[in-house]
Amino acid sequence: MPEVKLLGPMVCALSALALPFFTGCANNSGLAEQNRFEDTYEGVVSAREYGYVRPATDVVVRGRTYVVERGARGARGDLWQRVRSGMQLDLQANASIDATLQRFRRDPRYLERLSQRASPYLPTIVAEIERRGLPMELALLPHVESRYDPAATSPKAAAGMWQFIPSTAREMGLRLDGRIDERRDVVASTRAALDYLEQLNRRFDGDWELTMAAYNCGPGCVSSAIKANRSAGKPTDFWSLDLPNETRQYVPQILAASKLVADSRRYGQHLPAIPDQLGTARSTRRQATRLNGSRGRVVENGEQVRIRERDRSS
Repeated sequence: MPEVKLLGPMVCALSALALPFFTGCANNSGLAEQNRFEDTYEGVVSAREYGYVRPATDVVVRGRTYVVERGARGARGDLWQRVRSGMQLDLQANASIDATLQRFRRDPRYLERLSQRASPYLPTIVAEIERRGLPMELALLPHVESRYDPAATSPKAAAGMWQFIPSTAREMGLRLDGRIDERRDVVASTRAALDYLEQLNRRFDGDWELTMAAYNCGPGCVSSAIKANRSAGKPTDFWSLDLPNETRQYVPQILAASKLVADSRRYGQHLPAIPDQLGTARSTRRQATRLNGSRGRVVENGEQVRIRERDRSS
């Protein structure tokens, strides 16, 4: 994971467990020692994923550990329930979706394996989808793309959990060079993929089936199929278009997997819970304190401190 760059003010904390020179935060006498400590100390900041400190966020200081928690503090449960709650697509009866769903059902451990593969990465995906207000069905897209495998590589040079080809990856701002391939960075690629999906969704007037099709075969492919149908006086919805066979199977796979997750018991499947808890990201102490608006304040262990969101451009 790349180095954390916190975008919100944090808390400079004192606690019974802190080192003695930690008090340099409140005065100038220990500044040199404090700076040396800040450059070398690494704490843990939990903010679902690095880079975002959002409104209504609490900072909890526990000894030498910084914990940032959103919303329902300490809430634990099944992350899949958040996925279900965030599903937005109105899926009508469709023969292709139903046939795909029945094929998935024939494997009694289909959802068990899906949950196992998704477990390390779903917290990041869900948090980013929620942040943008997008349909949670998109959380199943990397299952179809790569089985949630950041190391996946296709014969067509697509790579990472979201299977970006090099040209699209660079277009969406991912770094690809001899040293770094951000297509394999879970956080960076997730943000880039959702940026791309939002871009495609605007192009196709909010139609998510066309959006997912364009993610698979490219926006030009879908636009050409729409143009051909329009010229022939035919419907221009996804199910009516003449698209590549892979794309015609791709969208039903995402939607069928979504239906299984939404009501696994109905389909005789067991979906193992993924603990709904905040992930962690490493941060140097200097990064955690340099924007602190309450420098010098003593914070007791477990005290919650309200913080403000900082503009991403700063």
